[in-house]
Amino acid sequence: MERENIEKHKTRLKDLDNDIFNSPEEQSDVEAKKVYCPSCSSQITSKDINIHNLIGKCNSCDSIFPVKADFNNPQIQQTKTKISRPAGIDLFAFQDRLDVAISNVATPLDYMILVLLPIIFITVMAFIKAKLSILAPGKSIGLLILYTMFRLITRTRPNILISADKEELVIRRWPAFFASTKYYETSSIDQLYVKKTKDMHTFNLRARVNTDSGQKDVSLVNYIQTKTSARYLEQEIEAYLRIKDQQVPEEIEE
Repeated sequence: MERENIEKHKTRLKDLDNDIFNSPEEQSDVEAKKVYCPSCSSQITSKDINIHNLIGKCNSCDSIFPVKADFNNPQIQQTKTKISRPAGIDLFAFQDRLDVAISNVATPLDYMILVLLPIIFITVMAFIKAKLSILAPGKSIGLLILYTMFRLITRTRPNILISADKEELVIRRWPAFFASTKYYETSSIDQLYVKKTKDMHTFNLRARVNTDSGQKDVSLVNYIQTKTSARYLEQEIEAYLRIKDQQVPEEIEE
């Protein structure tokens, strides 16, 4: 009789989900998901989810909520892949301060030169053909050549420095005349995200900041050459400021 009861309650292999017997290669397409409280956005651990009744309990705010099986609902978010440090970015963390140095970030003046250089060249050729003095357009070409040489010589030098501590996030650009230094209170930063520029095939690191008049989006670093570099900056600054990463409507997809 005891043998029969044991056999009766044993789980048969054919009743188990076949996915657990798949090879690692077959399981590689399965994406890890995390569940967050819809009330306070705290992460919910697996022990606080009743997988049979799809009910979740939040230990932070004592809320009880349904967990939908459909993974498209905002309670369940995809875990982003951790990005390794790309070339051109140096990160230093010491005590209560984080410093990030970024090299070879383009400036608005770089793109202006790409547009102006052929125009000035055509103007010089027109002056030569009309036998007019090329002194004025020649000076412009000389300045553009000097700036291009300056950028080539300093291309490996960090031209953006991001500093963060408990009080503020500071973004400085070198040389300083390209842009003013930006200051933001770290307590006001709600989220960081990456957005692609419309026409230049580069990426912008942006922040959603809480202000007295409501939330607004501000640009932190523009013209980042690769999505990997932009994502890495987002990942490290959010981790240091202890900002839980959340999807922003304007953010580019993985």
